[in-house]
Amino acid sequence: MRALLVVALVVLSSLAAYVAGLGAFAWWRMQGGSAASAAPAHLASAALHLAWILCAASRQGGLVALAGFLVSLYFCRCGLASLAGGSASRAGPWLLEGLVLLIALGLRPPLGLAERLARWRRARADVALQLRMGDGLLPWAGECARSLISGRADIPVAPTFQRLAAELAEIDGHLGLAVSNLAAPESLRQFLLAGAAELLAEAERASARLAVQLERRAMALAAACRDHVESIPGLSAEERARAARQCEAFVMNLLPGTGFNFRREPR
Repeated sequence: MRALLVVALVVLSSLAAYVAGLGAFAWWRMQGGSAASAAPAHLASAALHLAWILCAASRQGGLVALAGFLVSLYFCRCGLASLAGGSASRAGPWLLEGLVLLIALGLRPPLGLAERLARWRRARADVALQLRMGDGLLPWAGECARSLISGRADIPVAPTFQRLAAELAEIDGHLGLAVSNLAAPESLRQFLLAGAAELLAEAERASARLAVQLERRAMALAAACRDHVESIPGLSAEERARAARQCEAFVMNLLPGTGFNFRREPR
């Protein structure tokens, strides 16, 4: 059965690649390009089909397979329209390319029951973790509406970022005077001033992104620790609460040497 599917895939994909190659060649000519033959278009179409078929048949690169399929679908439609007596119907390309996609999906290696259950368990754990870390729909919608109307930007709480932001602000305040003291033409001073201001702004943005990412990772790790504590059998409610507080305090104070320590008072 698998051998028949492989043969059918080779035949149909070759036909689809040929028709899509005709469409790519016709599209190139419509764009004003000149080509001696359609061979490059057919080679590009064959490579495109090979790439997304391999991705679709191997459970990897789902986005690549989808993008390649849509591009092939468009060129296949152009190819059918360029044939003598052809039309720009949508049914023909979907039938030809769709059959190739379905056969490629049918050739995927099957997943065992244990792997399916493991994926299902991991997906449930991820959903539960994200739900515990986030607010409900109504509080989230209210907070978004308040931030949209009257909210102000929140800066990261890491001491390293706050110290760097203060230093950058001080440098920016003296930037104009420092540039004006240079013995250089006015055009060069203005160029340096604009470039230096852009560099300082980029430094602050990069530091803010790093601080926010570390904060989120620290909160995710703290939430995972709380979930792990809840899953430990044989603990009383008081012991669970104490262990959860200790885990959270440990995680939030994990990076004191770098300044990215997000301290929270024990509750």
